[in-house]
Amino acid sequence: MTEDLFTPSGSLSDIRLPKILQIMWQKEKTGVLNLFRNDLNKSIYFKNGEIVFATSFYPDDRLGEVLLKTGKIHYKEYERSVELLKKTGKRQGTILVEEGLIAPKDLFEGVISQVKEITLGLFTWIAGEYKFMEGPLPTEEVITLNISTGDVILEGIQRIRDWTRILKELPSPNANIETSEDLPRLSKEIQLTPAMQGLIQLADEKRTLYQILIDSDMNSLECAQVLYYLLTIQVLKAVNPASLETSPIEG
Repeated sequence: MTEDLFTPSGSLSDIRLPKILQIMWQKEKTGVLNLFRNDLNKSIYFKNGEIVFATSFYPDDRLGEVLLKTGKIHYKEYERSVELLKKTGKRQGTILVEEGLIAPKDLFEGVISQVKEITLGLFTWIAGEYKFMEGPLPTEEVITLNISTGDVILEGIQRIRDWTRILKELPSPNANIETSEDLPRLSKEIQLTPAMQGLIQLADEKRTLYQILIDSDMNSLECAQVLYYLLTIQVLKAVNPASLETSPIEG
């Protein structure tokens, strides 16, 4: 999938979320990415390519629910905050801090967890629509976060546990995998783990995608996930895919 396929609005079946986020990140976009699927509606806010906020209409993505699931608050504290929210109209996070139920630091960390969970949950979508509205961010939102979009792409891909789906989103198994011209620049912007460096070394030896999956000592699913990430952020590139009718991986 290339950047040429990205338009301000479209379908996630034509261009996947990891690629959209990569374009936002590396082109340093500022604006709001809205995503829709059935009755679900989520929005990711970008400033200079980094994720700074996210919203969702899904009840489990609300701040109170996130704090409850991560163990920051107990159910009785959650219920107390909901009761006061209905009475006062204040934000739930503000109520929790004012009532001494969480510290300001816990609130800040909770909002970061909320934003990440809203975004990471989108990686499980295999269908849906998106619309990107480029321009200054809405002034009514309190935007104070700065979450690495590159890190979110990696973590999101690692949440995809469907082997068949990962293979479909990778290039042809017969494609030659090489390091890209952007590797020196990108290696300064992201933290390359030993696993990533190992796959980059295999790519330097002019292997096909199939050969890398065969030769790597990594868990096969993890290897495919890391390859998907490195190809998405353009550390690696696929060239000269052979035209075989049957994939040696799929059989």
